[in-house]
Amino acid sequence: MKELDLKNEKIAQLRNELEKASDKMKDYQKNGNIKTAIAAQQSLLNFLSLYNSL
Repeated sequence: MKELDLKNEKIAQLRNELEKASDKMKDYQKNGNIKTAIAAQQSLLNFLSLYNSL
């Protein structure tokens, strides 16, 4: 995915958390490691926390 120049720091953090969750879920689909799925879940929880703070 190409890099975006996001001016708002919170929006950039939101995007970053979603990308991390996506990458971790792709890894989970490949290897089935439950720790990877938990890490993806944590990224999504971080996203929700950031979203609620907007």
